[in-house]
Amino acid sequence: MSPDVYRLVHVAGILMVFLALGGLAVHGMNGGTRDSNGARRLTTVTYGIGLALILLGGFGWLGATGMMGAGMPGWTWAKLGIWMAIGALLALPTV
Repeated sequence: MSPDVYRLVHVAGILMVFLALGGLAVHGMNGGTRDSNGARRLTTVTYGIGLALILLGGFGWLGATGMMGAGMPGWTWAKLGIWMAIGALLALPTV
């Protein structure tokens, strides 16, 4: 596949993650709690699919451009750490 397709999948995943986080932030700013969030399931599904698309698009792009030939470049380890930190955001307790 074209590297542009993988880039599009990667960006779509990023948009989905921030859409879910934004929805949770607005719900929290309006005084909502985890128990009162009727769309919690939809939000977590959007968040999870977005994270999967980020990973799929990122590694697909690396493979399509031939950057994975000699192992993963050093910057990919930092991006994986950021991806894991963003993935843990949804599990953090709210104040």
